[in-house]
Amino acid sequence: MQIERILREHKIPIPELHSDLNVETTAYFKIDLTVDEVENIVEYFLDLELENLSYDNELTPACAYYTSLVNKWNNVYD
Repeated sequence: MQIERILREHKIPIPELHSDLNVETTAYFKIDLTVDEVENIVEYFLDLELENLSYDNELTPACAYYTSLVNKWNNVYD
């Protein structure tokens, strides 16, 4: 899968003076996907977002998580 390849091969090095070199939440990666591939990822997370709404269409923690991923992937090429 393309995302696995990116995670394996395109990690951007953390500067040596960074406060915590072992924190994975501060990791950045070079994204080299096509616009169509990114759109497919966004559609996938949108489907998961909708699937995780509550029965009365209220936001759930899982839905909010997928919403955040949709927003991040929508900004890849901005």
